[in-house]
Amino acid sequence: MSQEFIEIRSFAADTSVLAELRAFVWHSGAMMGLSEETLRNIELAVDEAATNVIRHVATHHPTAIGCSCGTDHNHSEVVIEISWEAEEPFNPTLPNKDDISRRIEAHAPGGLGIFLMHHLVDEINFDFKDGKCVVRLTKRV
Repeated sequence: MSQEFIEIRSFAADTSVLAELRAFVWHSGAMMGLSEETLRNIELAVDEAATNVIRHVATHHPTAIGCSCGTDHNHSEVVIEISWEAEEPFNPTLPNKDDISRRIEAHAPGGLGIFLMHHLVDEINFDFKDGKCVVRLTKRV
């Protein structure tokens, strides 16, 4: 499927830029005519993806976070890509229901971001090419 990215931007891998990243995604999605509910879902999924990069990657390997916002050629899908330089692929596993239940019952912080992202968007793909990891979030509209 051909994708037409309308905006591409780079952000420091630091929690201080998360509000700016969310605003960028919101603005890009609004330009594509997305509903407020869809914008909120995409915005939260992007925030989770970027937070994972900041907390689990950038502390060991300084990097910037790239964000591309676009749509497919017939505007039926919105595609957001979060990317960063890396030495190896990033492909987390989705926690199973028992793990999720235990974390919730124990009030354990963290560990549910990937699970949440899967409920906010329709498809998540992880890719590694030319020294970059890419998390591709797709939402059908």
